[in-house]
Amino acid sequence: MVARNKLAITGGRVIDPGEEIDQISDVLISNGRIEKITLRTGESKLDGYEVIDATGMIISPGFIDLHTHLRDPGQEWKETITSGTHAAASGGFTTVCAMPNTDPVQDSAGTVEDVIRRSAVDGIVRVLPIGAISVGQRGKQLAPMGELADAGVIGFSDDGNPVEDANLMRQALAYSAEVGLPVINHAEDKKIAGGGVMTAGLVATRLGLAGAPNEAESRDGCP
Repeated sequence: MVARNKLAITGGRVIDPGEEIDQISDVLISNGRIEKITLRTGESKLDGYEVIDATGMIISPGFIDLHTHLRDPGQEWKETITSGTHAAASGGFTTVCAMPNTDPVQDSAGTVEDVIRRSAVDGIVRVLPIGAISVGQRGKQLAPMGELADAGVIGFSDDGNPVEDANLMRQALAYSAEVGLPVINHAEDKKIAGGGVMTAGLVATRLGLAGAPNEAESRDGCP
């Protein structure tokens, strides 16, 4: 007889970096709490459990999305902290890193602090803001990276706007090293890409679509 509130997820690959676990295991759950993670238990020891066969699947406490567009504040018709974090949770993501393409852009301590504060109220997963590399994500003037770091960003990016000014990028890398946070750059030369919507080649020509050459995103093509 299967007892209520007893669940066994069996045969999946359990990945839990916090516990240094990466192996095929069974997860035994009682009353909504994990009671044991064990190597294959065997059917004889699962009497009373509802069994879910997770063979070929990954079992994890949660995943991290490193590139999320919450669009909040300023573009709430696209997404909000509430809707975005609910979607994340539905997909198994317990942490999302929010890109700075909001309105206003996350290029000031005040905006970052506001996102953190509202995420604690409106979000149902952890939200980690990413600060802009440049003011307004325009690639002209370096954002106050020290202030952004103090406000709680976990990295710097201009999202889909590549930093094409080599000296600005040099400064950004130097400041990011000082505060110990990564720079996340959109590796594309838009002048080479030329507004292409797919990789340049025979298929693009056949479809009549503007193609972007590979060099727009290659080591040799990008500055």
